[in-house]
Amino acid sequence: VTEYEGLCEALARKFVGRAGAEFDDLVQEGRIAVWQSLQDGRAPSTSYVEYAMRMWVTTLRRQAS
Repeated sequence: VTEYEGLCEALARKFVGRAGAEFDDLVQEGRIAVWQSLQDGRAPSTSYVEYAMRMWVTTLRRQAS
């Protein structure tokens, strides 16, 4: 998972501030996505990690409504 830390941080920067999303929370969502991919026997993809972060932002938007 630590090998993908840079990817998680880079993608998190794209989403910081959207719907109140915080950097650390987004990085954590990315780490979880990486871990899930590895558990499934797949190499984590950028699109999968980014999707997880998008879903986190969507969740925050729904909670704010």
